[in-house]
Amino acid sequence: MYSLKLIPLSLAVVVIYTFPLFTFFANSVMKSRSIDLISAAALIVSLFGIWLMVQGDASDWEAWGVFWGTIASIAQAAVNILSRHKDVEPGWGLIKYLMILPTGVFALIYFIITPEPIASVTFEMIQWSLASAVGMIGGFYFFFYSIAKIGPVRTSNVMFFEPIFTIMIGIVAFHNSLALSQWVGVLVIILATSSLEIWGKKYS
Repeated sequence: MYSLKLIPLSLAVVVIYTFPLFTFFANSVMKSRSIDLISAAALIVSLFGIWLMVQGDASDWEAWGVFWGTIASIAQAAVNILSRHKDVEPGWGLIKYLMILPTGVFALIYFIITPEPIASVTFEMIQWSLASAVGMIGGFYFFFYSIAKIGPVRTSNVMFFEPIFTIMIGIVAFHNSLALSQWVGVLVIILATSSLEIWGKKYS
């Protein structure tokens, strides 16, 4: 969320949700798997779609926002890979890695950068926090089911749709408008993700 203060929403979304790329390559390198040309092409096309989405926003942005977004992406990739590691206990042990540690880090950042952290909390912030919690319930169900069913790499492939879903919420709920190039970027990512899932089953 701190990165959203420094960079536009469209840029933050595509930076933060590039963790499928990190997961795909990290998991392939760790297990000495070769990456076939179709999967590599789909990843490159997805990057092109991400570039198109970013180009549609002319707002100023700061490198620190990209830095924090990248850190979040790497952390999510680590969670995707560690979630099937034998040393990570199921249930509370996994929830601890997924939520408690990142929450502690983000809470610390909030208290550091906010002059009056307690007084700055508004009713709207509480509402969105509760709504996010409800959404996380569905997200957890999908995450655990998908990891167990198809593995972390294919789960990450499917999660390329998550930034698109987030942007669609912004359009419907906040009446955000996208430039034509951003709509093209959304279409490119959808096509690349679908292709990657079709031909990426060998990585499950």
